[in-house]
Amino acid sequence: MEPPGFRVLIAKTHHFSTGCFVLCKKRALIINELAKKGIQTRPYYPNLSLAPQFKTDKRFPFSKKHSLESLFLPCGPSQPIENVQRTINELKSICEKI
Repeated sequence: MEPPGFRVLIAKTHHFSTGCFVLCKKRALIINELAKKGIQTRPYYPNLSLAPQFKTDKRFPFSKKHSLESLFLPCGPSQPIENVQRTINELKSICEKI
């Protein structure tokens, strides 16, 4: 079950996962709190539709939202399950406080 204000997303390409990230309104706070616990995360990619070389009149509301609220979590095939569980537990703990 996802905490209020969070949405867990798994990016997949064909048959394998390319990343695990969460969508959260208090991204900077979450990144800082996880860093205090020794868990490295990073913001999701910037909204490329705002880059001058990709100038367009089209609107990409999901890109904007993801660029402002998403962050990557530690993941990958070499990530021990203990690290994944620790990250989940720390996220839950942080969510209970905010």
